[in-house]
Amino acid sequence: MDVGQVGSIPREASRWVPVVWGVTRNSPIDPALVLAVMHTESSFDPMARSRAGACGLMQLIPDTGARTALAYLTGRQCSIPKAALFRPRLNILLGVAYLEWLWTRKFSRFPPDICRTLLCVAAYNAGPNRISRWLTDLGFAERAALAARHPVTEPLMDTLSTTLPWRETRCFVRSVAGRWPCYRSWLGLPQPVTVSRAAMPRRLTNA
Repeated sequence: MDVGQVGSIPREASRWVPVVWGVTRNSPIDPALVLAVMHTESSFDPMARSRAGACGLMQLIPDTGARTALAYLTGRQCSIPKAALFRPRLNILLGVAYLEWLWTRKFSRFPPDICRTLLCVAAYNAGPNRISRWLTDLGFAERAALAARHPVTEPLMDTLSTTLPWRETRCFVRSVAGRWPCYRSWLGLPQPVTVSRAAMPRRLTNA
């Protein structure tokens, strides 16, 4: 895998590809999506931390995303020390588990396609309860667009980019959606999704 040929994908991404492949082997979560989330969240810095208390490569908060992911994996409610989230493999494992929980439990009523994926991405950033309330408050036309069995990507991105009330989440969804197909191409995977040009960042640099 020659990172130099891709140019805009950071060299640091290569370091985590084997772990991502291993963790997603039996998961419905796309490894390219995990890399796109990781790029947007932490720029592949395993020691990254945010002002909100998010930690590590996939920027998990101990008492919310990490706790939910751990319960999903173990079937038990338990806490995890913040320091443990700076262990890269554990952080990736929990980040993928959290995305899988969103995919299989929280938004399973949506068709398993780009629509459900981007709703999970939005919930990863804003929190699942916020996104559920936002879906409840949508108008009929927006709900119909999201519920379509084969949603057209550009209207879907327009809905997510204009009606989500949180600027940070709108930017997060657009960044991940733009990077996702690039990482699929980089990993040599087919392109089952088409992301609107409007969703693409001007350059695939750090968010």
